[in-house]
Amino acid sequence: MIRNVLLLFSGNLATQLLSLLSGLIVIKMLTVQQYGEYSTITSFVNMLVLPLAGFFSLAIRRYVPLYLKQDEHSLISGLLRLSLMYSLILAIAFPSLLIPLSGWISQKIIHAENPHYIQLYALTVPLLILASPISALMLGMEKFREYTHAVNVFPNIARLTHLLLWWAFLPYQMAGAILSFFTKSSLNLFLSWRSVKKDLFRWLATGPLYRTEEWVRFSLPSFLRFVVSYTAQNIGVVLLGNLRTHTDAGIFKASSIIVMGVHSLTLAFSSVVLPRLSKEILHGGGLDTTGRVSLMNLMGASAIIIPFVLLGNFILGLLGQEYVRGYPVLLIMSIMLLLEAWTSAWQGYITARGRTDLNLITYSVSSTASILASYLFIKGVGIYGAAWAIVVESVINASMRGMWIRMLSGRIPVDMRHILIISSMILLIFLRLRWTGAF
Repeated sequence: MIRNVLLLFSGNLATQLLSLLSGLIVIKMLTVQQYGEYSTITSFVNMLVLPLAGFFSLAIRRYVPLYLKQDEHSLISGLLRLSLMYSLILAIAFPSLLIPLSGWISQKIIHAENPHYIQLYALTVPLLILASPISALMLGMEKFREYTHAVNVFPNIARLTHLLLWWAFLPYQMAGAILSFFTKSSLNLFLSWRSVKKDLFRWLATGPLYRTEEWVRFSLPSFLRFVVSYTAQNIGVVLLGNLRTHTDAGIFKASSIIVMGVHSLTLAFSSVVLPRLSKEILHGGGLDTTGRVSLMNLMGASAIIIPFVLLGNFILGLLGQEYVRGYPVLLIMSIMLLLEAWTSAWQGYITARGRTDLNLITYSVSSTASILASYLFIKGVGIYGAAWAIVVESVINASMRGMWIRMLSGRIPVDMRHILIISSMILLIFLRLRWTGAF
């Protein structure tokens, strides 16, 4: 178990680092306006595609190992047939809609100059959709090493290589940036398919049994949570491109990509302790471990944020002088990073107690609030409003996680060290914001 967890953690860590490097290269490849348009297109299409693509993924991960243990191959066949048919329909429907409507989407929603970039990105959509159930099947079959290679490591290396070669030798940099996703998704689908095809064909050859209502009922809550949370993560870029300019969208995205990269690393660290928490909770413990992990996350995030606070202008200037205007965004989103690093272990404790329903409530409330705040704040103060909307989400997350963990355990795992660090860091951030004139 521990070996598998560490294997997945290392793969997730490699993914985050490679994605961050790829994102920084794309920023250097494109002008600020182009990067804003690129970010708006990919964020808008992904908001539509990714939540729907993963509808049955959790059900596959949940039920395939269960049915294997019970030797119910007919039910595996039914679940896989249903999920693959669903994915095939989506894989045909989305490009069939996106390509003809690309001109209208460009004009009315994204305000992009060239609808052909939407059409180009639409080529990646079938690959994203078809890879989702196959990747989930790898986890359901406990092919953790194969999953790490096929989903996390090699496709991201391929994308990074694609970007480096295109940046160095080829024109039409915008097209190269978009097509890097096609390179990544193609390899992901190929490697995932190669890993499971033998078992997949064997199960599909078996007469199917269907429990469609049960599978849909199981998948729906996670799907709805993902729709709301993923929309909240991407709506800021889309609204900036729609209500403001692509330059604003590019500056915001460049600033946020640095913070979100660090945020993903802290989440990956927290996920490693979940198996340990589950074991300790069985014996009536777990709360002290949660407090220690929370403190370590908070100290690690603070160590990274201090250079952001002191050297943020310089860091963004390395991407291009136009991006320095996003320094207040970097500062504001650092508040989100602090709060999420501090309380992500609390969420792990709640999950380990088996109360995933409480996490669903938390994300539903906070993400909905973030979407509404994004629209209101962006209309008012532009890129700073997009950043403050994300802080609103993190404040609600932290508050509700604290409420749930106190309900489950009787207390919140916080001591004076937590309070001193978080209050000092937030004071430092606000003083720096005041210095920039953005607060």
